[in-house]
Amino acid sequence: MPAQGALIFAVVWLVMAFLFRYSSLAALIAAVVVPIALYFIAAPQIAGLFAVMSLIVIAKHRANISRLLAGTEGKIGAKG
Repeated sequence: MPAQGALIFAVVWLVMAFLFRYSSLAALIAAVVVPIALYFIAAPQIAGLFAVMSLIVIAKHRANISRLLAGTEGKIGAKG
């Protein structure tokens, strides 16, 4: 099941990064989607583990969240 979580995360991250061009936003969205997806395709305990991991990801991205809200977060491929 952890491999499924990693695959879901990677696919969601790639799609979101392509659409929005913000790596941090893509990671945050993927971190939220993975436990929800795993809840429906795996045991809720696995989803719970990934939810805890997602909380850690969100906590580590506090500065990025602030920059996203302020409109100052750098985009993928942007010069500067």
